[in-house]
Amino acid sequence: MTDQQQDPNLATIVHTSQGNYPVIVGRDVIDDLGLELQKTGQQGRAFIVADEVMFSNPVRRTQEALERGGYETHVLAMEIGESSKNIATLEVVYSWLADRRAERGDVVVAMGGGVIGDLVGFVAATWLRGVSVVQVPTSLTAMVDSSIGGKTGVNLPQGKNLLGAFHQPKLVVQDIVHLETLPPREMAAGWAEAVKHGLILDADLLDTFERLAPQMVALEGDSPVEAIRRSVAIKGDIVSADEFETGDRRVLLNYGHTIGHAIEAVSGYGQYLHGEAVAIGMMAAAGIASRLGMIDAELVERLEKTFASKATTCRQRLKIWTPRQLSMQRKATRNHVVGQSGGCCSKARGRRQHAVTSQRMWLLRPFRTCSTSRAPLSLGGRPTHWLVAASPGHQPRPERCSIRLFPRPCCSSRRCSGHLRH
Repeated sequence: MTDQQQDPNLATIVHTSQGNYPVIVGRDVIDDLGLELQKTGQQGRAFIVADEVMFSNPVRRTQEALERGGYETHVLAMEIGESSKNIATLEVVYSWLADRRAERGDVVVAMGGGVIGDLVGFVAATWLRGVSVVQVPTSLTAMVDSSIGGKTGVNLPQGKNLLGAFHQPKLVVQDIVHLETLPPREMAAGWAEAVKHGLILDADLLDTFERLAPQMVALEGDSPVEAIRRSVAIKGDIVSADEFETGDRRVLLNYGHTIGHAIEAVSGYGQYLHGEAVAIGMMAAAGIASRLGMIDAELVERLEKTFASKATTCRQRLKIWTPRQLSMQRKATRNHVVGQSGGCCSKARGRRQHAVTSQRMWLLRPFRTCSTSRAPLSLGGRPTHWLVAASPGHQPRPERCSIRLFPRPCCSSRRCSGHLRH
């Protein structure tokens, strides 16, 4: 009899060089957290770091479950978001652990969304050179993606997750009940990550999302639970095959993330949820692939309809422009002048601003990673250019990177200050 047959809530067992760990998915499975942790052989005290929105009832339930398993518990509830996923917040958690004399034999429990999981996972990886961590994700995005695989980290001003480590959890417990209080926007962002798994590896899962969209959104019946388990199993299988992202397979999980991370950075990590940015990235990547003849336009339309059924408002929140649409937009706005929102030529500086649109737009160009190269990557024999519209007031970070964001040129002059070259 297989492990899944013995425990129907067991979605998968992830195999890594740091040890194997189960991922439990179901309703009310949080009540068995202490017993499940006992099975891993973990001893010591349990230090729970939870998102403040989970306080107090869900946190209390988690605490009681651990105490039934024989663990002494301590709780730190924090108000945290992507903008506070930084070194300053790390220091708060480190100080809390130090005050309570947390030891190497203890375990840290991360309870919350993806930000809590990443940050607390990094704390566990670095506290006393590494302590055990248990992931208890409470958002759909964290369940199907970030809680599995051991990728931890925090942001620096220069970029997202630049400070991090691979630190696999001892156990992952995902209680679907925690999703029932999520706002619709959070749920839609989470389903985008699950849809991604269906797109890259499981056509049946994608069919399920299309066929049972209302049940998925409402979390009705067993179908959403099974869909989450299947999505979790896909992520677990990929991590087991390519733990440190050294091969080609785990790269599949980055579908939509290149453009998605760029959108998050340009918008200051506060305007778009991670799943929303990834959904936009997937749509943009699919559009590029369609224009290059790599996929049919029918698949792009199917993807857009699937996101629409999950109430993912990617086209409403961030318009995606093709080069042809950009050209038409330029012609339509050529004779308009909009304050100080655009770049200007040195010869025209002080007289007037060149024509720009009222909403600042950024041209996203894939570039070679070599910092000395300025030529766009050639995909399918021709340069690829894709434009996304960012919110007004957000400036790009022009540091050297493999993907650069350029303001839409305000004119054809190479000397125009509207071009960022360094």
